[in-house]
Amino acid sequence: MSTATGPRYRQTLFQLRIYPIAIVLGLATGALASAFIWAVFALKNALWQRQDWVYSHWLIFAICTTGGLLVGLLNHLSQAQQASAHDLEEVFEDVENIESKALPRASDVLRRAALGVTSLGFGGPLGPEAPLIEIASQMSARMASVLRLARFEAVQISVAGALGALFGAPLAIATDETIHVNGVRAKVQRLVRLGPELIAGFSAFIVFKQLLPTSGLHTFESTISQVTDLIGLSLFWIVATSLLVGISIQSLQKTIPTVRLMTVKYLPGGSIVAGLISGIVLGIGGMTNEMVLFSGHHEIQELLNSDHNWKFLLGILLLKVVVLIACLAGGWFGGQIFPMAFIGVSMALAVGDLTATANLLMLAGAGFVAAVTVGLKKPLLSLILGLLLFPQDVWLALIVASAVATVFLHQSDIKPAQTH
Repeated sequence: MSTATGPRYRQTLFQLRIYPIAIVLGLATGALASAFIWAVFALKNALWQRQDWVYSHWLIFAICTTGGLLVGLLNHLSQAQQASAHDLEEVFEDVENIESKALPRASDVLRRAALGVTSLGFGGPLGPEAPLIEIASQMSARMASVLRLARFEAVQISVAGALGALFGAPLAIATDETIHVNGVRAKVQRLVRLGPELIAGFSAFIVFKQLLPTSGLHTFESTISQVTDLIGLSLFWIVATSLLVGISIQSLQKTIPTVRLMTVKYLPGGSIVAGLISGIVLGIGGMTNEMVLFSGHHEIQELLNSDHNWKFLLGILLLKVVVLIACLAGGWFGGQIFPMAFIGVSMALAVGDLTATANLLMLAGAGFVAAVTVGLKKPLLSLILGLLLFPQDVWLALIVASAVATVFLHQSDIKPAQTH
């Protein structure tokens, strides 16, 4: 072997060794995701599905308030006083800065995991993706040196595994929007890394389905929706609904950090009081309508199962917004994909009722994609989620809604030129 081919051969072997490492990380992430979701389900079943309890409004209030108090205590123990909300945006930011930040202590990671389980199990209007991604990224960051990988590389593989396990699809390609890469070489390296990430997602999903076979996401359907083509529904209403949902979600995204900052800065009593008050707000919301509890995934299907009028839909929408803001401001930990999707679907169905639209499922899908696109600022990820969760009959509407929301994002990010 020549001196020129020797280093090249060793480099090829080093690049190939990442694939079995990705399988190992994927399997570990799948097991971790199973343990986390199992803990959430166990707590939810213990609190919300007991046969010996009569679920009066006051019991719902007591559960939510207790959850808020526990959230406050866990944040107090973790000294988590940062102004940013404990949501998916915070987690993605931590992932992007994993190389430059010191890793937290293992005890702090366990407290954050407990915070995620508590937030979701006690009825918080949030999803499991944020806590799961954080736990997986912290696990892989600690394993990086043993695996002889860069910390960021190991974290990206585990994030792909977490998304693959949770959503049952190889979403690694969609997470490319969370990484800011400049230059041709960096982009090529990013494309090369997609292979291991896809493998990790597939491996994690296999483990997750083996350990929790009934815990996957279900696709949405509606018996009250008539199948029509896009022209029959009216392209105008798809575009108008997407813009309306986009504007609303963007306003919500601007409101959450402001309220969180004011809560941390001005509310006396710190994390404990903030958690307690947010639990009280959630409890009042749950007493008013139980559909505002939890992430919104199953609740979206409940909306699609019944022919609600626009007044009910706008009311439930506003109530969901209030409890979502209160919980994120109070320190509850979870993702906002399905809460925002619930808001988008509610608004879309309200438009459908006002316009007497026959194909409510198509309109709901457009609201779903537009809300998640603007909320996460990740158009590709949002569209793929929509395609996974809605039937093929409405895919064209999802694509249109994605395009409209993406253009809206682009235009809203453009800063006006300064005059001299």
